[in-house]
Amino acid sequence: MKQRHSFLAAAALGLGLASFGGASCSQPPIQCVVGHGPFIAKYTLVSGTGACADLVGEEIGLSTFLAPNEDRTLADYDKRSIAVQSDTFGGLVREREGLGAGEDDIPYALGASTTNPDERDLCFAGGAAGTTALAAAELDLPEAEIMDDMGNPVTLPAKRLRQTWENLSVYVTAAAPGTQMVGTMTYEDLIEGCSATYTFVALFPAVHCAKADADGKPTNEPDDALCATTGNAAEGVTPSGINPDYRVKCDPTLLYCVLDETPRAAP
Repeated sequence: MKQRHSFLAAAALGLGLASFGGASCSQPPIQCVVGHGPFIAKYTLVSGTGACADLVGEEIGLSTFLAPNEDRTLADYDKRSIAVQSDTFGGLVREREGLGAGEDDIPYALGASTTNPDERDLCFAGGAAGTTALAAAELDLPEAEIMDDMGNPVTLPAKRLRQTWENLSVYVTAAAPGTQMVGTMTYEDLIEGCSATYTFVALFPAVHCAKADADGKPTNEPDDALCATTGNAAEGVTPSGINPDYRVKCDPTLLYCVLDETPRAAP
């Protein structure tokens, strides 16, 4: 029997990401970590047909975890795992919460990652650099009935989905602790019978960059100023929170800030 795991709750607790200090004045080497909070992943289609091939990108959540040591009293800093959950899967779990559906599903991919960055400041998981494959995220949700905001019954269709995350490479330095990742994602809809594979570039944090209209409401136009990594109080520009070492732009389709340079996470 599979156990239902709450990846979002675990990520919120920051499991496996606790810092530690020592008596030495020198800074210890940073281990493989990822940013706390949503990334924006931009997808590039490699192959596939049907609705599965229509994805352009989405927010994803990442977290790293440490295994307990042999007597399970402390964390083993030499054994690290990573979890990846898309907003699509997270949203479906939230939508069906309390309906008794999908309680045995695993809505995120999980598996071992490397512990320390290599000489290029890269950490790996999902088959990259000899790592083992991540267990796929899978949802098997039966048809369900809910009530809308007006009290009317709404039928949620059955969903059988699988999302596989492979060949993950994360850029990790003290100045950029796991804030960009590249890899491959395969999305399968087992009811529709479609499948598509994408490469992706993910950036942390996920920053919206749609222009606002005169009433302050977002439009469908991109605004590169919202991606500014440094602020300008005189011009009312607030820093985006993205690493200032990165060159970024507002993607006109996603309306999120994305990298505008070769990813440093690329192996």
